Amino acid sequence: MREAAALFYVKGFAPTTMRTIATAAGLTPGALYWHFTSKESILYAILTGQSAVYDRTLEPARRATDPLDKLCHFVRAMIVWQVDLVDPAHSLATIPFGLNHLLQSLPPAQREHVQSLVLAHHNELIQIVADLNSSLDSKIAGYAILNMCEYVVNWWKPDDPRAVEDLIEAHQDLAVRMVSTT
Repeated sequence: MREAAALFYVKGFAPTTMRTIATAAGLTPGALYWHFTSKESILYAILTGQSAVYDRTLEPARRATDPLDKLCHFVRAMIVWQVDLVDPAHSLATIPFGLNHLLQSLPPAQREHVQSLVLAHHNELIQIVADLNSSLDSKIAGYAILNMCEYVVNWWKPDDPRAVEDLIEAHQDLAVRMVSTT
């Protein structure tokens, strides 16, 4: 799955074949077909699996009772998920094919399902923002926070002088300032 994800993100969906995936994973094509009927089924498994991991990462935010704590936990989850779980090789800054591109390669029902999972996570953050500051457009503020956290992997690398914890704290501070009432 990791090899297939890397191929999809780097080469794109269309040029990546089952044979390419099998070779990268050290399998025969037959062994790969034993587990997956198509490269669409592999992509769907990757995207739903990544969403499930992210969902578990968000649990501390869901358990928090204070909206500011929820926001800070959410920001932490987004950055940890991006840096440690999705991109352990820290290569996403050079990946030309992102989620939206890959979603177009899925059959409509699977695409809609993955999009609904992503939207559910986004809506959680939008609701947290709304609970913190009803005078803000919570959708705009929520997506601003999402974008700020999601793009950490585009510029931060392990050799950066800032540790992941420093990134998290700085982004939490920015998110709190963004939604704070003045």
